[in-house]
Amino acid sequence: MARSLSETRWRAFCYLHLVFFLLYPATTGATPSPDEPLALRFARIETHARALFERVDHMAPWPVFFPSVATHRLLACGRSCSSPDATTSYVAAWFDGTMAEGDLRRLHRGELLARAADLGLSLETTISFTSGTSTTVGSLLQEARRTIGVPPPAPWNAREAKKGPEYGWLLQAFCTYLGPTAPLNDTWTVEDLIAGITTQGVNTRTEAGTHELEGLATCLHLQTASAPAGPSPAYAALAETLSARLQDDLDRMTVEGQLYAEATNFSRCPGNSSRCDLLTAIIKQAHFFEWAPLVPGFSVDGRVQQALARLDALLEQAHLQIDEAWIDQHGVRAALVLAATSHTLHALGRLRTTQYLPRHSTPSLPDSSDSP
Repeated sequence: MARSLSETRWRAFCYLHLVFFLLYPATTGATPSPDEPLALRFARIETHARALFERVDHMAPWPVFFPSVATHRLLACGRSCSSPDATTSYVAAWFDGTMAEGDLRRLHRGELLARAADLGLSLETTISFTSGTSTTVGSLLQEARRTIGVPPPAPWNAREAKKGPEYGWLLQAFCTYLGPTAPLNDTWTVEDLIAGITTQGVNTRTEAGTHELEGLATCLHLQTASAPAGPSPAYAALAETLSARLQDDLDRMTVEGQLYAEATNFSRCPGNSSRCDLLTAIIKQAHFFEWAPLVPGFSVDGRVQQALARLDALLEQAHLQIDEAWIDQHGVRAALVLAATSHTLHALGRLRTTQYLPRHSTPSLPDSSDSP
């Protein structure tokens, strides 16, 4: 009964926003009042994403998908996860003896560090494993520093062994914790890693490629904020590359505003379900809005408004079509719902403001030659 009542409230809230938006449309060709239509669109997107997230969040974790489920929960709730007065802290729940050491390898390289940086966790934050051992965010960061360079590190997991190294998540952590021009070890700096990625080229036909774009854009954003005198040559080149990429992505949109329409599905779902295709479309659209707002010169122009309208429509469709009965039939479906909703909520935060990304300060870390 409680779940049914909650669902009814969510639907009422959603349609209240929809009716209000339709009653007060922007006049064609006129300058709208300060972001009112955009604010209402954001509210409706957030309402639908949050409602879908709640449908799956209460379910018991699935062992096969647990590490990914945990990181997406952190992504969805943002910094409220790590606030000291949080009633329910996913950070505490996951870091306090719930995670096995092997779970780190079931995530992308540096994914946990990127989430820690995004949440503003200190380097002293402790992670206790089910085995009774523990580590800290700083120790994991230090280990990552030691292994970066030439030749490339050994594959992090089977995914990397098949598709190659994934550095996007590490970039987010390095630039946030160490600074966008910091040395990583005796031979490599953050800028060397950026040059390596941009020289190789970013592949957005896979989900990992969009995370590389997010890592590059994070570093560029922080470097721009911390260097009022102007960017270094390496970052000037990166700004040009990302600006061109941003314009290219916008130019290649279909009429419906769908980004990466030519890409294969980022995730697989049993039964070739159209609802799975709907969720992967949301994931692809949300990924764009996680990195694009960090690029200098980004603005919500007509093409971006079109993409937001498409995301809005996709989420409304998913909200109406995807219920708990469908989610319960397969763990992949639950993982897809969490991914689609958490990346959407994270993207909205990026769109509203990028100022929550901390200005870097170099923390006290052991030398890169020391053991973690």
